[in-house]
Amino acid sequence: METQLLTEVQREALTEKAAAMHYKSGLDWKAATLAAFDLYFPGDFRAMKETAAAYPDGETVLYEYLSGLLLKPPETALEGSRTNKESKKVTYSNAPEGPPMARYEGLQALSYLTAHGIPIKDFYKPGADADVKTYSVATPLVQGKRYKAYIRGSFLCLDLDRGHKDGGDGVANLYRQLESMGKPHALLPAYLKDIDRGTFPFYTKTPSGGYHLFFKYPGPYITGTLAPDVEILTLRVSAGWKDGKPYILHGNLDTAPHVPAFIIDAIKPPQARTPKYRPYTPEKKEWSRPSWALITEWTDRDRRAGAGRNNRAYSLALHAASHDWPQAETLAALQSDLSIDGLPQAEIQTAVNSAYKRKRT
Repeated sequence: METQLLTEVQREALTEKAAAMHYKSGLDWKAATLAAFDLYFPGDFRAMKETAAAYPDGETVLYEYLSGLLLKPPETALEGSRTNKESKKVTYSNAPEGPPMARYEGLQALSYLTAHGIPIKDFYKPGADADVKTYSVATPLVQGKRYKAYIRGSFLCLDLDRGHKDGGDGVANLYRQLESMGKPHALLPAYLKDIDRGTFPFYTKTPSGGYHLFFKYPGPYITGTLAPDVEILTLRVSAGWKDGKPYILHGNLDTAPHVPAFIIDAIKPPQARTPKYRPYTPEKKEWSRPSWALITEWTDRDRRAGAGRNNRAYSLALHAASHDWPQAETLAALQSDLSIDGLPQAEIQTAVNSAYKRKRT
């Protein structure tokens, strides 16, 4: 059902059927409305109902959304989303295609993340970017606070900045960059064609007007930039509030698309200059952060790894530490490194802790 194209005749027929079910069958108005849509548009109704079932008060929100279609032409995501006036727990925006998309704001967004096992940490606490062991799903949630969520391993975030003092526009820069790579608008996946209208399946709208677009990404750790104001974040994303304005989460984790190969191939590592090989040493060197591929190459060149996955994990972590990789990012890189695939997470954590302890001594 193309809800944007719901005609006046269809609205009248649905309203009459709902009224008949209400008065003749004894159904309350909510049940009658849902039954009427199920009768006229069974396939689309089931799809919307399945989407809503995954969220708190999903049936109520779906009812409010469908009631809105009977009363007036639906709003688009560009014009603004419908609001659950009673609690604002979950609302739905009418994205250009498909069933309504879940929308979480403030504490509800944070609760959704923690309910799916994604650890968070207060943004302003000391060490908020330190070892991910300090992130927790049990962090007390406070209205108005800013948090960082740690999206584990299998997700990659495209951070499009907007509304900052430099006046940059990450959305426009992304489209220009993709076109320069031979990916004009017409050749983009449907979910990337109109970011400002809410076509992306799982994203956060930032208080300044930017976006965090989430992709499924089972590969090795990666970070960098695509274009000015367009960054790659694999470890964390802000959530909650900033300057009194909320981050708003749209969609759900399961609907995130797989990251396209052309985005991975175009990432530019954030480094001040071309990294040069240097053996492990506890002495502080001039900063020049290499890619994980170079960390691996240099570890192999040193022949420090020896036999076994434990030794290799430790040697990789030593090189990463000596080249100024944050401990949390080294841990994430090792968790997806195929050369130590199968090594228990606890042993990877021990190897990282030992390597960074040696670097500090």
